[in-house]
Amino acid sequence: MASATVGSDGMQTVTVTGDDQLRYEPSVIKAKPGKLRITLRTLGGTPHDLEVRPVKINTGLVSKDQERSIEVTLSRGRYDFVCTFHLTSNMVGVIDVS
Repeated sequence: MASATVGSDGMQTVTVTGDDQLRYEPSVIKAKPGKLRITLRTLGGTPHDLEVRPVKINTGLVSKDQERSIEVTLSRGRYDFVCTFHLTSNMVGVIDVS
C-alpha cells in the first residue's frame, strides 16, 4: 500500500509500476478526496495501461521503460484501477479515497 503525496502545486501524486508478472506495485493506493495524478511506469518487456474505473480515464498503452500520467478528481469511496490488456490475468488495484 502507498499513500499519495502532495506536490508543491497541491496535486496528490503517486507512481505505479507494471511488470512482467502482470501486477501493479503498489496495488493499493490511499488518497484524499480531490485531484490525483497517477503515473504508470512499465518495467520489463510487457506493455501495460492503467484505467481508473468507473471514471474510465486511461493512460493508454505504456511500453517498456516508459511512463505516462493521468489526472483524476475523486470523491470519497473506493475505485478500481485495471490493466485493460491483462484484466483476465487479474492485473488490478484499488484506490481508497477517504
